[in-house]
Amino acid sequence: MVFSNLIAMSMSNILVDFLKIVEVYNHDTKKIKVANLDKAKLAPKVIVKTDNVPWVSSKLTKYFSNEGKTQKALENTSLISNNFIDNLIHKYWQETILISPSSSITDNYINLLRLEGIDNYNTQQKDFMVPFGKALSLGRIQSSSIELSNRNKNNINYVKYTWKKSFNIPIINDLVKYFKQYSWSSNHKNFSLISQLKDHGIPLFTIVNEFNQLIIAEPPDSLLIKENWMDILYNKLLKYTSISMNLQPVYQGLFFVSSNDAFEYKKYIQSKYLNISNGNNLNIFSSRLDVYYQLHKQLSPQIRFILIPDLKELGLLMFKYRYYRNIVFHQKQLYSKSIFQGQPVYLINSLKAKNKITKKVELVNYNYLLDEIDNSKKTVFMNYETAICAWKKFKKKMTTYDLPEKPKITVYNIESLIKDCEKHSLDKNQQLFFIPAQESYNFIKQQKSNMVSKNVLDKIYKQLIPVQIIAKRVLWSLTSRQPINW
Repeated sequence: MVFSNLIAMSMSNILVDFLKIVEVYNHDTKKIKVANLDKAKLAPKVIVKTDNVPWVSSKLTKYFSNEGKTQKALENTSLISNNFIDNLIHKYWQETILISPSSSITDNYINLLRLEGIDNYNTQQKDFMVPFGKALSLGRIQSSSIELSNRNKNNINYVKYTWKKSFNIPIINDLVKYFKQYSWSSNHKNFSLISQLKDHGIPLFTIVNEFNQLIIAEPPDSLLIKENWMDILYNKLLKYTSISMNLQPVYQGLFFVSSNDAFEYKKYIQSKYLNISNGNNLNIFSSRLDVYYQLHKQLSPQIRFILIPDLKELGLLMFKYRYYRNIVFHQKQLYSKSIFQGQPVYLINSLKAKNKITKKVELVNYNYLLDEIDNSKKTVFMNYETAICAWKKFKKKMTTYDLPEKPKITVYNIESLIKDCEKHSLDKNQQLFFIPAQESYNFIKQQKSNMVSKNVLDKIYKQLIPVQIIAKRVLWSLTSRQPINW
């Protein structure tokens, strides 16, 4: 992560401007030779020169507005430096860093420092930025935005970074949150929802290798950074204690609602990583919604499973279906002209219709399972055309009611719908019944027919694939200078 033209300082130096002043002298704008500086806007200013070039506080920018009083004000200012204990705390336990946005004043000041031979990219700053960038990649730095106010009553936004070093892990607090979040009552409460997703869920598609192992993406930064023994031990402790911390996930696994999107992702992996695809056969594996739900709720903070929506259906919704009169969006749904949160789902609303026999207006609830008289399940469609087709069949069956051609349909997203059901998982009226798209049904049907057509030789060859891979790796390690990474 690169922060350009930003000013950083430690928490102990918030109320100070510099660690130690060595020399104060006037700077003449006539000596400026940099083309990108506007000489007309640069009045004679006072430059504070320090030893070892410490971090510069944005508070010093207020001094540049006072031309005549600046030098005297700085000479009469008593500055505080870090003591020995503060330095030990910052080096071995914890350090807090504030990063502020750049401004014209700070940019001009940095350029003036460079003109006087004080370069920001000196040895001291490099000694700080190298371990700082490594700690960011390892997930040892947490960020949170805060807001400070200066004396001019102008709000300046800052980003606060807490750099925990050595074995500084909030074990006690995280363990308390862990037992509260993953108690027996919460697991028992979600058991009925998991059973619903298993029995009446939808198929999801993911990419696996020949061993039916899920393909998980890993960021390249984790491969380039070498961890020492302390970093490895810290990550192990963090994995089992800091469950509730908002850490940046290291691995990402993708589940697709559409089989076509999964096939495109498979082609991308094969084209991007040819060496891997040649040695390992990638396949599209059809999973269930309850499997994704349990993996998404897992305890590890370093793995995130993401549900990729049906991109074709999402495009039709945003540019076509949303303008239909029978389409209404859920009050909790986040959307705009070019944004939609999550995977869209369609719910047929209840309506009042006239009974042709009794001549009374009655409330009609849509029931996908027409054979069941008392069905309390809420039907959830993953495709708009599938919902309209199901409604037409329902209308033909319910001839005693005067039903419209198209019902009112509420658009929501599957992620928020499941979260709402987590709060009412024991309520029978909140049971869900998912209807997948026709495309998913055809893919699973074709996949089953291919599995039946496989003969005994194909099964034997699949069992011999691990032996073949090991033999290739041994041959490669013997014929190459750098053995393969096992």
